[in-house]
Amino acid sequence: MFFWLPAVIGDIDAETPRAAQAAGSRTPGVPQEVPPPSDPLTLGEVLQAVDASFPKLAGARAEREAAVAKRREKRGAFDVTTGVGTDFLRYNSSSTRGKEYTYTATAATVETTLRSGVKLIAGRDLNNGVVKSPLSSTGSEGTFFVGAKIPLLRGLGINEKAVGERQAILGIPLADRNIDSVRLSALLSASAAYWDWVSAGQKRTVASDLLRLAELRAVQIRRENELRAQPNIAVVEADQEVQRRRGALVKAERDLQKAAFKLAVYLWNDDGTPGAVPPVNRLPATMPIPAPLTNEETDTARSRAVTERPEIRAVTIQQQITGLEESLAQNDSKPDLSFVVQPGQDVGRLGIGDTMKAGIAFSVPLNRWEATGRRDAARAKLSKLTQDQELLRRQVALEVEDAASAVNTAEERYRAAVQEVDLAVRLEEGERIRFRAGDSTLFLVNQRERSTAEARARLIDVMAEYQQAIAAFKAA
Repeated sequence: MFFWLPAVIGDIDAETPRAAQAAGSRTPGVPQEVPPPSDPLTLGEVLQAVDASFPKLAGARAEREAAVAKRREKRGAFDVTTGVGTDFLRYNSSSTRGKEYTYTATAATVETTLRSGVKLIAGRDLNNGVVKSPLSSTGSEGTFFVGAKIPLLRGLGINEKAVGERQAILGIPLADRNIDSVRLSALLSASAAYWDWVSAGQKRTVASDLLRLAELRAVQIRRENELRAQPNIAVVEADQEVQRRRGALVKAERDLQKAAFKLAVYLWNDDGTPGAVPPVNRLPATMPIPAPLTNEETDTARSRAVTERPEIRAVTIQQQITGLEESLAQNDSKPDLSFVVQPGQDVGRLGIGDTMKAGIAFSVPLNRWEATGRRDAARAKLSKLTQDQELLRRQVALEVEDAASAVNTAEERYRAAVQEVDLAVRLEEGERIRFRAGDSTLFLVNQRERSTAEARARLIDVMAEYQQAIAAFKAA
């Protein structure tokens, strides 16, 4: 399904504004530390940067250029070639020993081989003097000729040069499928890194809000202690909680930094230079609200995947390349029967007019081990590729099912996590009311607040897992 990835980029990015409208101004259960950024980094921007300048993808595209060059190289087997040569010979006559003879022989030819295996030639011979065998004399203007060597069995239509070119041509779409696979993997990894970064930013906000609560309470407890309304141990406990939450915030900030560095691997400028590490002020303020996949969406994705996934299409091309190897080997096992014809015109003084050269060449391989060995090897490889393709189709179908299951499971977990956060908030507020009434302790209030923060962090994780599952489903 690689070929609809440009649409996937748009689809993934478009999910955010639609979900943000559905969610309102904030993610459920996640407090906001700062106002929403004016220029948040979107998933679409990340994917576009990967698609345009990611080095691994650029390397795959360079391999395609090499495949194009290979096609040109193989096309060279059918280039038109020209040749010109002149010989001068002074020799002792065999019929009259001691008598000197001389002659000059000049030949100019143009020849090419067609993809059908037919070899064409045209040229001119100019032989003057007492010509020594196997050459023949020509008129004063030389002999002009055209000719053809036509294979009648081996090499007719299927020959090494033609098959080599056709295999090189198939190498280009094979390189395209490799680009598809590399691109698909890079976009999927970039999506996962993006949502890890977003979730780390939201968990940092949770940790910051939790610390702020502890700091305000510590100030309040200290004032009440000064008024002898709270014991000294309460001040110690409040200060301890501040330090605990401060440490948690430092860890959350470090986790955010790690996620930003991981995401920066996929951020590249248009000129191919590395992009900047995404700053905190570009974190999105919200996360999309999860929604389940329908059976129809899953069925459509499965049907599309088993025909359009790049690795499956690559196997189809490899089967075509191997099929050409089998056909060539099968043809090479035939007898070699060729017909040669070369009519011409001998012109000038002492020319004889029409000339003709014709003949048949025939040879039969007695053992044919080389050809039959290549044929059987190609057939075995075709059988393996067929089995590999069936296995790939099965794996891809199950991968789509697994990705759809992950999406729907994450959506169910999201609904449970939202309820957990709501209940944790109610318990926290109730414990705080009891504490103000003197029916609870600072320890329990701190515990309730930490439980709420943990529930919010789990909710953030689930929402990030959902987005990563959606990306995996689209890729699958």
